[in-house]
Formats: sequence, C-alpha cells, structure tokens
Amino acid sequence: IPNVLSNYNNLKVYLIGGGPLEKKIKEKINKLGLVKNVKIVGWVNHVKLPEWLNKMQLIVIPSYTEALPGIMLEAIYCGVPVLANNVGGIGDIIMDQQTGFLMTDNSPKSISENIIKALEFNTEIITRDAYEKVVDEFGYNNILKKWEEALDGK
Repeated sequence: IPNVLSNYNNLKVYLIGGGPLEKKIKEKINKLGLVKNVKIVGWVNHVKLPEWLNKMQLIVIPSYTEALPGIMLEAIYCGVPVLANNVGGIGDIIMDQQTGFLMTDNSPKSISENIIKALEFNTEIITRDAYEKVVDEFGYNNILKKWEEALDGK
C-alpha cells in the first residue's frame, strides 16, 4: 500500500473481511501512518456488498488458492476490474489486460506494481469484456442449458 500511495496519495483502500490477523493489520496501518488512506471495513453483509463494490476502481484478490471466487464474479457484474493471482478458476475468466489483470505472485512488490498498472489502464473495454464473458458463462440461460444437458445425460 505505501508503494501505491507514493503514486496515488489520495487513493482510498478498503480492506473488506476479517480474521485473526486483523489486529496486526490495524497496528501496521497505524505504524506506517496509513490511517487516512486505509479503512478496515470488516465483514460486510452480502446484501450490502454491491454498495461497496460500486465505490471501487479496482478489486484485488491476492489469494494463494481459490476455486472460482464469488467476489470476482460479483465485482465483474458491478463493473469493477479485477486484479488477481492466476490460481484456481480465475484464469478461466481473467485474461491479463483483456478481462482483468493477473499477477504472477502476491509479493508486496508484485501487488503494488500491478495495482499501479491497473489504475493507469483504461478499464472501460476490460470491464465490458469481462462482464460479457461472465454473463456468457454464468448467465441464467447458459446455466439452465448446462443443467438440462447434465440431467439429459449429454
């Protein structure tokens, strides 16, 4: 975050979620003087999630392991570009600089460099193409067709 803020000093970073590291993260935010830029939101009720997503310029999913993260699909539906590690099913949806942004690792250097790259990119086409891909693959009609084929034994 400090690396990104050196280029975008007015950027607001929202950490949504919680867990056993929350206290250490708060301490680190205070120690680094990031309180005005970083807000720990905590757990957000699923109904309220689109409100948060619609405020974002980018969502970062730096996980080491994932299947197909629901938050990625929800962000795409809300028109938010996604930056994630190419793990699990993420690479089936996100193609670097086409339908989102991919990182090769989740080191602080890699994350900050990729956030800066994504913020400097015109994401209008990326968000449109990502939305079309998700609707095509996960839209109601396609899912219904897949279920019908599965139930018919095709």
